[in-house]
Amino acid sequence: KAFAIVRQTRSLESAKLALQYCLDKGDHEGQTEMLVILGRVTEAMELAIVHNTVDALVSNINNSEAEPQVYLQIAKYYEQHSQYLKAGRMYETCCKSASLRPSLAENLVPSGDFYVEESTSGTVSEFIDACNNSAVHFYLEDGTSEAVDSAIALVGRVRSSSQIAQVVDWLADQTQSTSAAASKEGARHLFELHIALGDLTRAAHVACVLSRQEQDMGNYKL
Repeated sequence: KAFAIVRQTRSLESAKLALQYCLDKGDHEGQTEMLVILGRVTEAMELAIVHNTVDALVSNINNSEAEPQVYLQIAKYYEQHSQYLKAGRMYETCCKSASLRPSLAENLVPSGDFYVEESTSGTVSEFIDACNNSAVHFYLEDGTSEAVDSAIALVGRVRSSSQIAQVVDWLADQTQSTSAAASKEGARHLFELHIALGDLTRAAHVACVLSRQEQDMGNYKL
C-alpha cells in the first residue's frame, strides 16, 4: 500500500523512504522503481543491469522519457541476453529519445552496420539511423510475428532504403521457404510491408498470390 501511494503521488520524500526500505530488504526491483521516481534513472539502470532487473526498469520508464544513453545500454543488455525483440524495442526507443534530446546524443555514433556505441565524433542523424538499423536487425533476428510486425511498422514510418532492404530480403527468404506455413506467413508480412509503404500495386499482387495459396490449400473456392 505504501508503494502504491508513492506511485500515485510521486512524492520525492516518500520515494526516498521507500528506497531506504528496499535497500534494507534487498528488494532490487523496488530500488529500481524508486530510483526512477527520484529521477536517478542512470543509477537505476546500472543497478538493474547488475541485478538483472532490467524488465522492472523498462516498465517504470515512460516511453522515451530517459536519456538516449539509458536506452542504448538497455538495448545492449537485451542483445547480450539474446532477447532480440526487447533489444529492437529499446533501439527504436533510443531513436525517439535522441530525436527529442539531440544534444544528449551528440557523442553517440554508429559502429558497423547495425551496432551503436559511444564515441567522440559523428552526427545525431547518423546515430539515429544506426539505432533504427539495429532495431530492424534485431526484430528480424527474433523472427516472431510480433517482431516482424514491429520491423514493418518502423520501416513504414522511417522510409529508409537500407532498412526497407533488410526487411524485403528477410521476407524474400521466408516466402521461398519449403515450409508452407512459413511461406504463407512471409507472404502475409510482405503484403503488410507494401501497405505500410503505400505501394498498393505490389500489395494487390501479393494479395492475389495469397489468394491462390488459400485456394490451392482448399480453404475456399472461386
